Amino acid sequence: MPGLSEIDFGQIEGLTIHQVLEQFPELQPHLDDLHDMELTSPGGESRRGFVERVMATFLGLIDQYEGQKIVVVCHGGVISSFYAQLEQGPVNDFVRYAVANCSVSHFIVTPEQTLIQMWNDIKHLDEVQEGPVKLIPSLMEGR
Repeated sequence: MPGLSEIDFGQIEGLTIHQVLEQFPELQPHLDDLHDMELTSPGGESRRGFVERVMATFLGLIDQYEGQKIVVVCHGGVISSFYAQLEQGPVNDFVRYAVANCSVSHFIVTPEQTLIQMWNDIKHLDEVQEGPVKLIPSLMEGR
């Protein structure tokens, strides 16, 4: 779903913060201001556009699947934005709402309330074994 894609960073996608500030010094005053919703990466999406898109997408899913259980797989920025908006916290505080790769969060959404039953859980990653469990011959062998 396009609404669940990460924020479009435009021309700064893949750059380090040092490279961003070197190539786009005009962004400096805006990057640290968590309340600056108009910050827009050159050729990218504004913070405001991103958080509005994320909430609209989740509200659409909630309406479409009312009373059902669904699984949403998305980028960390998307889930952190959704959580920050639910909590009515600073939506641009990606430190406060940091999401670990491969983490699981569980929200129960009803018309009356939203229950955050699990947030950013990575216990399942502790069980990942070191090294291969089984060696499977290459599919490319003999081609």
